[in-house]
Parts: sequence; C-alpha cells; structure tokens
Amino acid sequence: MWRLLLSKGFTNLIGWSSKELDLCDRNSTVEAVLGAKPEIVIMAAAKVGVRGATNECTVEILTGKSRIQANGMEAAKKAKGDSR
Repeated sequence: MWRLLLSKGFTNLIGWSSKELDLCDRNSTVEAVLGAKPEIVIMAAAKVGVRGATNECTVEILTGKSRIQANGMEAAKKAKGDSR
C-alpha cells in the first residue's frame, strides 16, 4: 500500500514500524495518530505468528489482530474530532 501511494505521487505519508509503535497499545496508538493529525487513516497492519510456529491461528494472534484494528478505529475517530 505504501509503495502504491508513493508511486501515485503521494508524498505526505505518515507511518510507523512495529519497533516505533505498538499498535496493540491503545494509548500509544491514539497518541501517535492524534499527534500526526492525519486527513485519512489507512490501517494496513496485523499481528502475525511467530516464525517457525505452526500455521494454526492462536488466541494470542487473533486477539492481537482485533486489538490493532479496534485501536486504529478509535484513534481515527478521535482524530476526526468525534468524541462519541
């Protein structure tokens, strides 16, 4: 997604690596998004399994994915100024 947007001429992209921002951390996610003041939020992140682990989905992976999406949606809503 990032490379596609760059190839279309977008230059004002804001993003964080997993080392810079833990999207499973609600407060950090909201703080980062509010600080960035985005016009548009695109969530292209997910929690993945550990290398070498089985391909079965574990509870930790599934709840991590849900947490990332919920935190992203809440942060985007707050960035929009919607307090509901």
